[in-house]
Amino acid sequence: MATADAQPRCSFCGKGADEVHRLVVGVDAAICDDCVRLASDAVQEADTTEPGAPAPST
Repeated sequence: MATADAQPRCSFCGKGADEVHRLVVGVDAAICDDCVRLASDAVQEADTTEPGAPAPST
């Protein structure tokens, strides 16, 4: 179990706050800007490649 003074790390890639540009930290998880970008790209790609996928809202 992590200690209260441990440096926060991205829950997805494991990078520490000093290894990324921005780290969004919640109660039980954290995500870095790199993982946000990868996830966003994956969602956008899925929206354009999956047949019958709903159109993105504007």
